[in-house]
Amino acid sequence: RPQIVSTNRHITQGGVDLVDVKWDAHSKTLCGESKVIAGDPYTIVVRVPPPYAIGKVTMGKGSPAVAAKGELATITVTPTANGAMRWRVAFKAVPASPITNS
Repeated sequence: RPQIVSTNRHITQGGVDLVDVKWDAHSKTLCGESKVIAGDPYTIVVRVPPPYAIGKVTMGKGSPAVAAKGELATITVTPTANGAMRWRVAFKAVPASPITNS
C-alpha cells in the first residue's frame, strides 16, 4: 500500500512534523496532518507501489505540485500560515501492463 517515506521539514524526516497519518484501504486514501511554517515549502515523499497511481491531492489551502519517478512521488506546497495543515492523497488502481513476447 502507499506510505509516507519522509518529509523535508526536519532532520528526522517526518518524526516531528507528521502529527497524524492514516491509510483508508476502502477509499484508497492516505491522509494526515503536518506542522508547517508559512512561506517554507513543505514536501512529503510517498512510496506508490503497483498497482497504485496518485489521483487527487489536497494540502491545506495551497496548490500542491506532484512529481513521480518510479515508485516514489514528491508532493510539495508552500503553506500560507504557521501551524497544522491537513493533507489528503487519493490513489487509483492502475491495471498491470500485459506481458508481451517480442
